[in-house]
Amino acid sequence: MVYPNGDQCQVISLTYRAESRSGHLDLSGPETTDLRFYDPLELPEMNTYNRALFTHLASEGHLEPPRIVGMTATTP
Repeated sequence: MVYPNGDQCQVISLTYRAESRSGHLDLSGPETTDLRFYDPLELPEMNTYNRALFTHLASEGHLEPPRIVGMTATTP
């Protein structure tokens, strides 16, 4: 990935399972361009490896619709 100012970076994707009961997403950092909550059964497009991982997790019953209360996203 190349930023408008010429800086280059390599994107690393990490996948983990967590439950969250409250809080908010904060987009105020200079390197964060998008942050969202997703239903784990309705995830957006992703690379082949991650799609296979989530398909496997769903088939094993490890993904459930979110039970998130009071979560919000904020922008600067």
